[in-house]
Amino acid sequence: MQQLKPLTLRRNFSWTFTGNLVYAASQWGMLVLLAKLGSPEMVGQFTLGLAVTAPAMMFTNLHLRSVQATDAKQQYVFADYLGLRLIGTGLALLIIAGITLKAGYRWETSLVILVIGIAKAFESISDVFYGLIQQHERMDRIAIALMIKGPLSLLFLSIGVLFTKTVLGGVVGLAVAWAIVLFACDIRNGALILKSSQKAERENFVERGFIASEVGEHSESTENLPPPTPPWQGGGKIQNQLLPRWHFKTLGKLIWLTLPLGFVMMLISLNTNIPRYFIERYLGERQLGIFAAISYLMVAGNMVVSALAESASPRLAKYYAAGNITAFRTLLFKLVGVGAVLG
Repeated sequence: MQQLKPLTLRRNFSWTFTGNLVYAASQWGMLVLLAKLGSPEMVGQFTLGLAVTAPAMMFTNLHLRSVQATDAKQQYVFADYLGLRLIGTGLALLIIAGITLKAGYRWETSLVILVIGIAKAFESISDVFYGLIQQHERMDRIAIALMIKGPLSLLFLSIGVLFTKTVLGGVVGLAVAWAIVLFACDIRNGALILKSSQKAERENFVERGFIASEVGEHSESTENLPPPTPPWQGGGKIQNQLLPRWHFKTLGKLIWLTLPLGFVMMLISLNTNIPRYFIERYLGERQLGIFAAISYLMVAGNMVVSALAESASPRLAKYYAAGNITAFRTLLFKLVGVGAVLG
């Protein structure tokens, strides 16, 4: 299998910006579609579902993707990140269910919130695969997945609304679309990245001369010792697995590292969504739908900065871990300059 080499920063930025642009346009299309095929009330129900599920998901996700993408020394393997993400996603679904039952929403609205929570669970698992891909600087894989996910979500949402005449049918279609992308695209990309990484480790293993010792070229003092175990056979920390691993001591350290990030992301989400809670409570779902359609335009302004951050963070982490301070400072100053120009 051909090794997947990292892309240049310029290409990663271009792919990331394009993927985010297509996905953001598709999300805007969902709101327009619900307004055209349904009503502002349906847009409000959909928006409320996103607003209720987002803080819980953001908190339990612990912003793992950023930690994973910048783990240049590979202190944790992918199996650790996946194991923690599955635990966090299950906890988030329980929190969402509890909030929905406690808030006393109408049964249809409650079902919409719960189904969006399930869709978000699929998205959350996809996100940990994106962290793996981002760590290896192959943002093209993420961008292509987003460019598939956006239009597919729009298609399945429209089919659900057309057949059921309800937003519930639409979000069921949305959950199905995100599940398809996870199992057909994201997991496959993750497997390719892991296999490529294992191939690179195998080549490094050979270059260090371990193969010679494995075939019997031991000195007399070491001839009775067992041969070293190659990392791709599970003998060391750099073993990569597609399956989750629940090593509680390791997970405890990872939680301690990422918990502050989880709180920060939850507060950011609440800062965005608290106005939506009040609008729904005191003005109703119709007014919430109108507010959501107007406020979504603010998302476009963050896409360039987001694309730069996602593309550059793994490279910065590798420069810092390698002690290449000159390259680190050069790239950092370039990013600061671009940020200053963008305002």
